[in-house]
Amino acid sequence: MDECGILACSKTTYFTYRPTTNNDRRSTGSLQTIFTSHDPSIIACFTNIKPGEYLLNGPNIGITTTLEGTSQRTPMMFISQPNDFIYSHPYLLVLVKDYIHIYSYLDDQLKQEIPLKNCQTLINISEENRNNILTNTRDSIYLLESLSIKEQIDQLLNTYPLQEALTLAENTCPSIEKHSTDLLILSTKKRIGLIEFNAMNVIRALYLFDDINLDFHEIMLQIPNFLPLYSPWPDLDENTKSQYILLLNAFCDYMTKRSEEFSCQSV
Repeated sequence: MDECGILACSKTTYFTYRPTTNNDRRSTGSLQTIFTSHDPSIIACFTNIKPGEYLLNGPNIGITTTLEGTSQRTPMMFISQPNDFIYSHPYLLVLVKDYIHIYSYLDDQLKQEIPLKNCQTLINISEENRNNILTNTRDSIYLLESLSIKEQIDQLLNTYPLQEALTLAENTCPSIEKHSTDLLILSTKKRIGLIEFNAMNVIRALYLFDDINLDFHEIMLQIPNFLPLYSPWPDLDENTKSQYILLLNAFCDYMTKRSEEFSCQSV
């Protein structure tokens, strides 16, 4: 139940109830069946994604729906038939035989498998800015502690799924108009740009630098031997020299593109 209405299920059927305008809860006018499973082996369960949006358990798929029974989102594919699942933004924890599978709801991909035999329930425990999950087996109770969004982004950037880190950051700010000023998105783009620049993916890096209006001084710091040295110019092998030239050319392109802006800045 949320502010939009109520979703419930029996063993095979999902029902929704939306309050009428006069808020008469005794009325059945807004009660409807939105989905019926004809396979008795599929356990009926659902989880709340956000107010008015829910995920239902289907035959090896998760079906997103509203209280009206409609959705424009493609069904989520599971590698094993779920016995239960629960949403903890931005991940879906899926209970299957002897495992908890963790999917990202942003790209529908399986991210992690946690071996846990005889796991029976998943309970969401909200705490400040993170959701922890309580789960139990026949003999034990476990608490799965989630990382904060910032910690998740740090982990992704350290292991190089860069686009996934950016998608996660952007998902924290629903308003696209505010993406250009959101500090988490800007810092994530900057970090990705610097990673790409040092990996010689200069086109992608310059696109990100331009998108966030990065100060050219910060790019200079990434180029080896660019700033004045007290020691003689080092000997460079051909490979290092080629990389160095590529970085310098990229930096020059960036400076040229933003020359009017940079000409007004003090060094």
